[in-house]
Amino acid sequence: MEDDAEELASSGGLSVSQTNRAQWNDVNSACLLELCLEQRAAGTYNGSQMSGEGYGAVIDGLLARRRLLYNRLQVKNQILILKSTYSFWCYMQTHTGLGRKLDGSIDADSDFWITNTEKKPYLKKLKWGPPANEDLLDQLFRGCTVDGSSAFVPGDDYGESQGQDEESEEEEDFQTTPRSTSTQRSQKGKRSLSTSSILSSPVKKSKSPMVKVVTDIASTYKESVAINTKEMQKRAIEKAARSVERCQELAFECGVERTVEAVYAMSKMFKTKYQREFFCGKLTRDLRLGYFKKWCRDNNME
Repeated sequence: MEDDAEELASSGGLSVSQTNRAQWNDVNSACLLELCLEQRAAGTYNGSQMSGEGYGAVIDGLLARRRLLYNRLQVKNQILILKSTYSFWCYMQTHTGLGRKLDGSIDADSDFWITNTEKKPYLKKLKWGPPANEDLLDQLFRGCTVDGSSAFVPGDDYGESQGQDEESEEEEDFQTTPRSTSTQRSQKGKRSLSTSSILSSPVKKSKSPMVKVVTDIASTYKESVAINTKEMQKRAIEKAARSVERCQELAFECGVERTVEAVYAMSKMFKTKYQREFFCGKLTRDLRLGYFKKWCRDNNME
């Protein structure tokens, strides 16, 4: 890797250094996401964990495509930041307590942003609209299993050490763990026999208490989203029922006869949202009555 850096610098390209803090702009992040998608297709990345081979390919790709010489920790930190950004954006789309401004951005009070962006200043960009490279983020992270690495938790600090050099880093569970071998030799006898047994079961790594806490929070979040979705559906049904009732009131007020035939025609006409909104629009009584009769004639319901 160092030889690649020296060759790149000597050829007149951009100077690179492993000790520099990572500079992640939208273009560089897009390149990283494309490389991660390639590794996911190759089977070295599952959306939550990446093998050592996968990290190596991503690091080489950043150097070849963007002349960026970053180490594994810098790449991993940025992937977590991108995943956190995407998760928070999805979280806000389903949050029933948030509104939308005319430009489509999130309408929330300052307390919401302070609480949810603590130690995560990069999330404040979402105040003004969706994240950069939204399509790539959606392709890479949609449908990933929610665990400690993908859940959005207000106040957690991963990504805060972006670009810092750290020598020690635990290997991820994605990689194969070493296998143990035992050899037994007979002590007596005319012939010496050797046997070896290989334990095929990999050593299972225990997860830290923090991962368990984050996993529990993620499960609670999923349950909350499901409850909010049901509540929104219930409100939509109730709103439709109220609009139908309002249309009936306006129909009788404008002179529609209270007959079975007229009521049946109403049930068909007011079935669609468009017809209900149009009928309740800025029409006079005469126009409303005339429109109803015209609709009945056109639909053979006179």
